[in-house]
Amino acid sequence: MTDPAPARTGALDSTIIVLVEPQDPINIGNTIRAMKNMGLSRLRLVRPANADGAAVRISAPKADDIISNMETFDSVDEALADCVLVVAMTARGRRHRRLALRPPEAAELLVERSSQGPVAVVFGREDSGLPNEVVDAAHRVCTIGTRPDYSSLNLGQAVLVICYELFALAGVPEPLKGPQRTHPAATVAELDGTLGQMQETLQTIGFFKSGHPGAIPGTLRQILLRADLDRREASLLRGIFVEVLAYARRASQGAKRS
Repeated sequence: MTDPAPARTGALDSTIIVLVEPQDPINIGNTIRAMKNMGLSRLRLVRPANADGAAVRISAPKADDIISNMETFDSVDEALADCVLVVAMTARGRRHRRLALRPPEAAELLVERSSQGPVAVVFGREDSGLPNEVVDAAHRVCTIGTRPDYSSLNLGQAVLVICYELFALAGVPEPLKGPQRTHPAATVAELDGTLGQMQETLQTIGFFKSGHPGAIPGTLRQILLRADLDRREASLLRGIFVEVLAYARRASQGAKRS
């Protein structure tokens, strides 16, 4: 796999998570843990109620690099002064003229603008969210879609959602490995042999009630193709139907003798 464009890989380093008046150090720790999971490292706090490092570490183990470098500001304006794009996260319905983005759309915009300078995602306090003046001053607003009758997310959850979208877009996560094969894929001839054995067995045991298979062999073929069998699996399946056929013939011969 080729390396992603530097503008995209650098987007995580250029993205700042800003928490406005967080009340609980555990929630700060949950935020840091989400950031660490997804490759973000820059955290700014505005007037935190308690940002004690020991308390934060309870929910953010092995994240001392982010904890030791988090910055504290007295105002939102100071925390965002150097940013070229600010996205305000809000769950509440507000009277603003801008269309709210969903997290994937917000992540796309953040990655795009990060090549021009620092970009920020701003979250409000746990009990009341962001003040209207902060939302109104942001370049964009973003809302995480939830069930209308249970829309409240805790701070760490909300941070994780947007951090995941950024990581999926800019971090190039490791591709998931497919199932390991120890045998080569079954050939067309081997699949045809398995299908033929299945059809012969089904015919013998009277599965085809009209005496004619009709469209059933075609359906079975599609099942085999979707299963993406290897040679051992195709041979095993064929062997099962061979034994079923042999058993049916022995049973039939026993019935005739009796």
